[in-house]
Amino acid sequence: MTKRGSMYTLCMLRTLMNSSKTFKNWKGRYKNYSTEMIESAAYIVMILLMVSFFISFIRLLIGPSLPDRVISLDLISSISMGIIITYAFISKKIVYLDTVFIIALIIFLGTVTIAKYLKETKTKDD
Repeated sequence: MTKRGSMYTLCMLRTLMNSSKTFKNWKGRYKNYSTEMIESAAYIVMILLMVSFFISFIRLLIGPSLPDRVISLDLISSISMGIIITYAFISKKIVYLDTVFIIALIIFLGTVTIAKYLKETKTKDD
């Protein structure tokens, strides 16, 4: 992702987190219904990400081969990034998004390294 693209993403997330309309509820108090609905959806997304995290972890433990375990580890890291992004959205702190970019770079390098290792061991076996 380019620098401009990542800045655009951060600006859009900040706008979404800060843009909210308040309405009077039936008691005459001002409520922000759109924010409540979005936060409820974020909590549901967090629960679904946690469930998929544990399913992927089980796949990591019982994977029959090394490539299956590598793929499940990559999936676990992607799900972890989704959990961090969802938590950043819920807590309204954009600082956590930098962490996601760093994790993505490290996981990408790890996946490429493991893929090279698997390719070399396969060619040695043949």
